[in-house]
Amino acid sequence: MYSYKRMNDTAARLQHSARKLFADKGFDGTSIREITRDARANLGSVTYHFGSKQALYASVLEHVFADLARRTEAAATAPGTPEARLRGIVAAFFGFFADAPDAPRLVIREVASGAPPDPAVPFMRRNLAAIQTVIRDGIDTGRFRPIEPFLAAFSIISQSVWFAVIGRQIQDIAGVALPANLPGAVERHVADIVCGALEPREAR
Repeated sequence: MYSYKRMNDTAARLQHSARKLFADKGFDGTSIREITRDARANLGSVTYHFGSKQALYASVLEHVFADLARRTEAAATAPGTPEARLRGIVAAFFGFFADAPDAPRLVIREVASGAPPDPAVPFMRRNLAAIQTVIRDGIDTGRFRPIEPFLAAFSIISQSVWFAVIGRQIQDIAGVALPANLPGAVERHVADIVCGALEPREAR
């Protein structure tokens, strides 16, 4: 699920535990004592390995957003039509959230805080840039209708994140039977909505 190959064992456990706790309780609601207890490390290990709780938080955010940015960029630069690459980007988001189920809550907490998560900003910009490039390619080749790439990119990200956040609660909220493979159905739905909205009007 997570990869901390460049860290030693204690630092990796600290980041893994911090990631879970920050996602569940937020930065202010999580104490160093909770992190070290969950990671089976001594109380001074956060300071030793990261310098401070804030630095550990920054490390967690960087790790999360860097992984997502790599996946998004790989999908955006893969061979294929702009539609195929956008579907690949949606799949990259859903694949990432499936591998890191705590990441959506971490993302939402950061966005809801109102303060830009500085360590995450460069990676968020990479995601936006990668998606915008694909949308511009589609517009330039006539496969997509003229649309603001920046807003379209945000729409793709927001749909993917929201569905990942609400996750298993969809069934309870819907109150009706939903597809057995709900994550796959949701991924296809988002990709269909995105690609359908970008179709030239004369093609509809």
